[in-house]
Amino acid sequence: MKIVLDHKAALAAARVKRLDARHPLVRRATRQRAYAIETRFLRTAAKTGPTEPHDPLVLPPWEPRADRNDARIGYTPGLAAKEAAANFLKWVAAIDQRDLVIYTDGSQVTAPTRAAGAGWAVCQGPGHPIVARGRLPLPRAEVFDAEAVAALRGLQEACASVRAEFADNLYICLDNLEVARSLTFQTTTSSQGAFAAFAEAAQQWLQRTRRPHTSPGRVIIRGSPDTQAYQATRLQTQKQEQPQQWKPEQRQPQRLSRTRSAA
Repeated sequence: MKIVLDHKAALAAARVKRLDARHPLVRRATRQRAYAIETRFLRTAAKTGPTEPHDPLVLPPWEPRADRNDARIGYTPGLAAKEAAANFLKWVAAIDQRDLVIYTDGSQVTAPTRAAGAGWAVCQGPGHPIVARGRLPLPRAEVFDAEAVAALRGLQEACASVRAEFADNLYICLDNLEVARSLTFQTTTSSQGAFAAFAEAAQQWLQRTRRPHTSPGRVIIRGSPDTQAYQATRLQTQKQEQPQQWKPEQRQPQRLSRTRSAA
């Protein structure tokens, strides 16, 4: 019975957190008081702890929704992992060497404690080798949020890099279809701040400092659930194409035996 009641109280606290900031209950829970006071409502509202702000009215009905056309993000349903990997390698080989390619990923562990993390790698040059990388732990996030944060941080690092001056386009590859569909759009899901910041960073890419021979370009999203498969294939291909480093041959010293000449 105690577990059931605690669950009900946690649901009530979560509903309070999801309310608009102008709601009377939110004002009552966040109001500054001259003296300490504790009520049953304040105890319930404090059960959730620190949470991400969420605005359910950020996307009115007249605003454009996320484009659900998967062809926009280069995803073809029904492909096997090997076929998707081959298509990706063919697609990435046609990208200009000056362009930036960002690979992002979000993951989660459940032991010893539940936590998520975001990672990204920026590639540029012949064969698109990795030129920058980063990671960020997110103790209170889910995989969906980690994917969105990884795409945002990768884009921000690419925009701030001096390599952006020489690139035309920027490609972001991730393996979460829902995040790939929602990037550059307003959403009512979690990580609203990350999606809004990504849209602003995408506009900053068009306004970046660039060389005379480059064009403003655009930010291109590439998403597929088989991205991990063709990322592994790409990394394996790069590993095979790396020239072997020359190492000096180490020889064991030979012992010279002395012979006495006959008298």
